[in-house]
Amino acid sequence: MTDSPVHLPTQAAEFSGPARQAVAIYCPGWTESLLALLADRPTAYEAAWRFAPEQRAHVLEVVYEGADPLRIALVDGVHNQLIAALVRGRTLVLSPFPLYREPGWEGELFAPETSLVLPTLPSLLDAGDRG
Repeated sequence: MTDSPVHLPTQAAEFSGPARQAVAIYCPGWTESLLALLADRPTAYEAAWRFAPEQRAHVLEVVYEGADPLRIALVDGVHNQLIAALVRGRTLVLSPFPLYREPGWEGELFAPETSLVLPTLPSLLDAGDRG
């Protein structure tokens, strides 16, 4: 299980819904695995943060029973706004599709109902030793 890829978000956006503030992210290369998870309609997951000093990244590992871990790296200096939103307690939403259209993209775009919502995460501030 340790060979699952680490995904880097290339798109992020904060949004508000009824009684919830969230940040949605999209990472190229995870569409198939997210759609497979969504097809199974998962509910229970375990999540943990660790700091990877060699990459200057906070790595979130999300594990749903029976699925490969999903790893997301938030790099210091690159993903600072996203890190700050999560520290403020925003809900994390994982989109299998881009949040906004980029040149050449003709496919589906982000929709909350076709995304994976992680309503609770451990504190990013407790991610352990920063090296």
